[in-house]
Amino acid sequence: PESRAPRSGSAFYLPLIWTALLPPEASEGPSCFDQSVQQLNSLGDEKHFKWARRASLLDVWQAQVYWRQIFSGWDDWVTRLRVAMAAFESPDGCGIEGVVKCHVQRVSVTAGALVYGDLEILGALPHISNARKSPDQDAILELDLALRLEIEASVATLFLPPVAPVANAPT
Repeated sequence: PESRAPRSGSAFYLPLIWTALLPPEASEGPSCFDQSVQQLNSLGDEKHFKWARRASLLDVWQAQVYWRQIFSGWDDWVTRLRVAMAAFESPDGCGIEGVVKCHVQRVSVTAGALVYGDLEILGALPHISNARKSPDQDAILELDLALRLEIEASVATLFLPPVAPVANAPT
């Protein structure tokens, strides 16, 4: 990532949320991920994406290599978030389909890069709402609060200032 921290965690949260919402790379046929794929392909208009290309399912799969290099726990995080989504229950629906129905219907601000800081390489993702009136991104992340805290701590460590060498320390 860049040397400066992002203004919000969305730069890291959105790729994780969308990865967990979408089918794993080797999946085939109809699944609980169909509505998620539909939202990836339709949520947000031209104004939301501005000049950025909308990321495809293939782009999300290709981005996994990048995210695994940034966060050693990436695959575990995706699995944990998928498990939390699968356990989701609401009057409007259950599981991943319920999460989509309840929390993947509105966008805020502009689309977010699939790869941190680079809208061109693999495109942009619909920016799931995190507005005060519609904190859907937070609601999804808080399906597993321990996971959210772990991610926040990991993101914070990426942007710690360098530690000055200790005088007379062995090298």
